[in-house]
Amino acid sequence: MGYDMEMDDFHEDQEHKEKELRPSFFNKLTKEEQEELDKLVAELTEEAKKVVEDYAKNPTDMSGSMIMIHGNSPLLEDDKDVD
Repeated sequence: MGYDMEMDDFHEDQEHKEKELRPSFFNKLTKEEQEELDKLVAELTEEAKKVVEDYAKNPTDMSGSMIMIHGNSPLLEDDKDVD
């Protein structure tokens, strides 16, 4: 599987991959429940793709990392300015 894969091949491969990734209890669900679960997964996947696409178009300057200091931390007791 390379970058020159045809779209039809990609979708067939994607469908096979999705079936492999289904939870072990999937076959115990009724047909209606399976269809509902597939529908929800498809909706969530589309939303996730939109989030990724939006981020690619509008990247953030935030790194995603946070440093949290508790209000009682000894780091807050020092009055020195650190640049």
